[in-house]
Amino acid sequence: MKYLVAKSFLDSQKILEQCWEGGAMSFDGLNSLHFVEMQKKMAFKPDHQLKNAIQYFRKDSKTFSDNLFRSLDLLSEMLTWKGHNIVVKSEELDSWHQTILSVSPLVILSYQIYQQSLLNPLLKMSDLVKKHFSHTAIPSVYEPCLEALCREGLIEAHMHLNGTTEPDFVWQDALNNTAHFYRHLKDSVFDSSVKEQYWQLGRFKQQDLFRLLKVAAHLRDQIISNLVSGGFKGHSLGSGFYENPLKYADAIHPYRLIESTKMTNEIQYESLFLIRAFTVLSQTKNSCLAFRFHYYLLIQSFFQRLLVQQRIQVGFDQFQKITLNGLREHTETHYQKRFKQLQGMHDNHLKHLEGRFAPKQTRHKHEKIMSAIKNGYEPDMTQPYSLALVAHFVKEEDKRKPETIITYRDLELRLKTKRASSVLLDALKKGNSESRVYFSQKHIIGFDAASNELHAAPEVFSPIYRKLAYLGYSNFTYHAGEDFVHLLSGIRAVYEAVEFLELPSGSRIGHATALGIEPELWAKRTGSTLYIKQGEWLDNLVFLYGFCRLHSDLATNITQLEQPILHFFNAVYCINRPYSIQQLIDAYNLRKLDPAIVFGWQEVSAFDGFSRNELAAYQSKDNEARYIYQQYHQAGVIKRSNKLIEVKIQDLVSLDLLRRAQNKLVELLNIKSIAIEALPSSNVRISHYKNYGEYHLMRWLGLKNEHDPMPNVVIGSDDTGIFMTNLKNEYAHVFKTVSEVYGKQKAIAAIEQLHKNSQCYMFKAG
Repeated sequence: MKYLVAKSFLDSQKILEQCWEGGAMSFDGLNSLHFVEMQKKMAFKPDHQLKNAIQYFRKDSKTFSDNLFRSLDLLSEMLTWKGHNIVVKSEELDSWHQTILSVSPLVILSYQIYQQSLLNPLLKMSDLVKKHFSHTAIPSVYEPCLEALCREGLIEAHMHLNGTTEPDFVWQDALNNTAHFYRHLKDSVFDSSVKEQYWQLGRFKQQDLFRLLKVAAHLRDQIISNLVSGGFKGHSLGSGFYENPLKYADAIHPYRLIESTKMTNEIQYESLFLIRAFTVLSQTKNSCLAFRFHYYLLIQSFFQRLLVQQRIQVGFDQFQKITLNGLREHTETHYQKRFKQLQGMHDNHLKHLEGRFAPKQTRHKHEKIMSAIKNGYEPDMTQPYSLALVAHFVKEEDKRKPETIITYRDLELRLKTKRASSVLLDALKKGNSESRVYFSQKHIIGFDAASNELHAAPEVFSPIYRKLAYLGYSNFTYHAGEDFVHLLSGIRAVYEAVEFLELPSGSRIGHATALGIEPELWAKRTGSTLYIKQGEWLDNLVFLYGFCRLHSDLATNITQLEQPILHFFNAVYCINRPYSIQQLIDAYNLRKLDPAIVFGWQEVSAFDGFSRNELAAYQSKDNEARYIYQQYHQAGVIKRSNKLIEVKIQDLVSLDLLRRAQNKLVELLNIKSIAIEALPSSNVRISHYKNYGEYHLMRWLGLKNEHDPMPNVVIGSDDTGIFMTNLKNEYAHVFKTVSEVYGKQKAIAAIEQLHKNSQCYMFKAG
């Protein structure tokens, strides 16, 4: 609990709101708010436990600065030195990761450098700052076996280029040019999901963020001015607070103007500023300086919580609010810092990076983003790792009212995806000598579909994937089974990704959490009942019936599904004639076809072999199955499909059946030589897990039950900035978790096998 107490003093929403609304407070009032913050974070603990923990935290603290140093002393205990390198203690990795979700790692590491300089006056702080913060502010553990893999070079199999930037870099951009930064946020003000994100964090609204950033910028100015002049006057911000005492130019850190040592980036100057503040605070114990410095850190923590998915933010919807709030837009117009950041703090640990980006709707926009990536990756042609690009189509919700639909489901998304794929294919044509297009030909080697899978099913992307395969492309991956209303929905999504997209050997599935999470754990975290669209529940039952019938050891479970399937089919389709369940299965399987082609909305050219094959496949099917498929796209069926029903977790589908279905689908992936991309921090944050010990990778590694099939798993980091991680730390989490439960030798074998899988399943050009 001690780390949580220390962290809560630096990221307290309650104390921040008091500073915002009422300015400085008494020392006793500060500690009362600290208790309220702790009670909010640990609501099931009795008051005496929390108050005793805070009292232990305070010890001999009598001033604001005492509390600050006490917090940083405790949080620094998770770090140690390996020579002149700061590393995270292996046993503290999980606690450290929890801490930096809301507290800047740059602050804690800078304090560690400050402390080390006190112990060894011969050390030059500026050299340590340069050494540690040349690329990143996120340290890693030191583990000899993992270091050996890193020297060989890790392969990043799943990482999105947007969402990569660490909060400390974004924080500097936000403060150094606040007005320009805020212009990138204007569209998010009208997004209801982003509004929810702010409301979840406290009383601040999106419009307040600009004012908070201005306060933080001026606090930093005043602190630096105080550090230089030695003048400290009261806690009041005063009428002149919004004047700029240093008159610094936009886009530079104000500490540049008084620091003689030349640094290479803004976070290095920020670190020097922090160290100078620690030095003066320890010497003077000045309450005015301590208040301003604490206020500054509180605003930074609030800002960081908008950029990083927190422990209590479960599910993809929570993740998506971070991607939509616009806070990274200004920083992520350029790529160079991101590509450097991914090398890690001490020596490069990457050998190969597959970076994912969203393809654009026009050739001009495509070439613009390719040029930006090229300029970021190859400024001096000396990158220590190779780069490949995977274009990911974006899943979007069909927001039309059902009664207005006269064509078919997901019309707009299907058209957007077709346009984006056409732009990509045009850029990938061989023989075009333009340098930007050459970059596309050289580096774009694979295709993906990402974003919220609750918004679009694999069937939407099936025609594009299959046409790309028809044209000779072979490197495919697809996000599936990451988030789901019912576990069966997630299992079905993975099945549809494999079968509807007709993924070839060597393909991969992103996340696939639905195939790994223990059904008992999922049920425990979900509760006894849930609410689901009746059309989705019907599809789940039809899928399960057909899937079980293919496997003799599951077939005994299907009889009980027949009447519920017919009941929900009648409720959704309202067709007054009998159909066999086989006809429903046949109609379900037709969903992989392109409705624009098979329903005649798109003319089929005699020269378009793919479209002719698509139409022929449709016309070869049973008339009744085709009729049901046509009805599936009709307004009335869509409206009735969206009706919510209550489903008891273990009605019809037992947890044992779900687990056996998971294993059968893993076996199918193995038969087809399709790998799973496991993203430890992302999966733990987005799914139902409370810690890495519950993570399903242990099951996939064959450590929990020797009878479970072991899929081919590769490791990725997903969105390094949003999850405050990097690929080395993802391997470190796996190594630590396996070591603690199964021993070090199995941990070594596990990371070596994962690394080998990444080598086997990395996408190859050509």
